[in-house]
Amino acid sequence: MPRRYTFLALTLAACAPATSAAQDATPALAATSAVPSVTTSGEGRVTLPPSRARIMVAVSSRGATAAAASRENDARVGRVLGALRAAAGVDSARVVRVHVAANENENRRIVDFQATAWIEAIARELPRLGEVLDAALRGGATSVDNVQFEADSLDAGRRRALAAAYRAAELDAQALAAATGRTLGPLVALSSAGGDPRPLAYMDMSAYSRNAGMGEVAAAAVPAPQNIEVVARISGQWQLRGP
Repeated sequence: MPRRYTFLALTLAACAPATSAAQDATPALAATSAVPSVTTSGEGRVTLPPSRARIMVAVSSRGATAAAASRENDARVGRVLGALRAAAGVDSARVVRVHVAANENENRRIVDFQATAWIEAIARELPRLGEVLDAALRGGATSVDNVQFEADSLDAGRRRALAAAYRAAELDAQALAAATGRTLGPLVALSSAGGDPRPLAYMDMSAYSRNAGMGEVAAAAVPAPQNIEVVARISGQWQLRGP
């Protein structure tokens, strides 16, 4: 149900045209023309079902040299990409970032090097999301960093939220106009804010990782897909009609 907020009560916009009295430098005699108006704000919310999941997995490898760590990582990344692309419902899988770092001991001496690549995949068969994550980990991924649910209908949902926010603001403006014995006139100003999904539907994947030493996959229960809420706010100003 739309929420409504009224930040400003009845406002008056006045303009004072020049008159002969004003030319005589007598402000008290200047004629004024007041145009009453009302400004209100409204909020609209729309809940959308998720249609896909954006998955980020990490692939890490270690070696005695940076080159060795990178070679091992390249081979492991190839296996993970192959596993993801073969998994049911995966639209795409690509490497988005690679990082190589030196590991030091307590004496600040380099003991080895670690190469890490991050792979992003889009999964559309949400009921089989757990299978996709398992495929990535069994293929050589060392962790699943995050999973974000998204909706294909986000643009349409944003427009619906904006429309609901406008209706809420207009109803408040009509109520304020009636309280002053007036009716609502034409809209003279309108602005909007928001329209982005919130909260971002991230899953906590801290327990979803690969035990590299044992070569086993430790999989946490995959939470059910989360709905996406779109929130929009508008502010409008209307002229008032009446005495």
